[in-house]
Amino acid sequence: MGVMVMPASTEELFLSTRQEPLKLKLALEGFFATESAEWKERYGAYLKKRLRPALAALTRANDIEKLETLVNLGWLDSAALDAAIRIASDEKTTEVLIYLLTVKDERFGFHDRTYEL
Repeated sequence: MGVMVMPASTEELFLSTRQEPLKLKLALEGFFATESAEWKERYGAYLKKRLRPALAALTRANDIEKLETLVNLGWLDSAALDAAIRIASDEKTTEVLIYLLTVKDERFGFHDRTYEL
């Protein structure tokens, strides 16, 4: 019988992996699951630096609840929001698209177009 290897914790994997897609996945999972203030801060610092890919992942997953949490942290800029809106449109995640367009209207407005009669 072989040696049984215990799976590494999310924290251990997060610290050790150099694979960015895996690190992002672990950070998102950990950020929303951890009870530890220290780990929430660590995951949050990582996600803040990679906000666009984090928003993209949650948009593709059609996870409005987690998107709303990230949006309400105050890290969002107009460019990251526009990128998420494009992804939601491309992926046809209608509920997410409506939510993101509402956030854009409330926080940044739609200044790039004029609607005159």
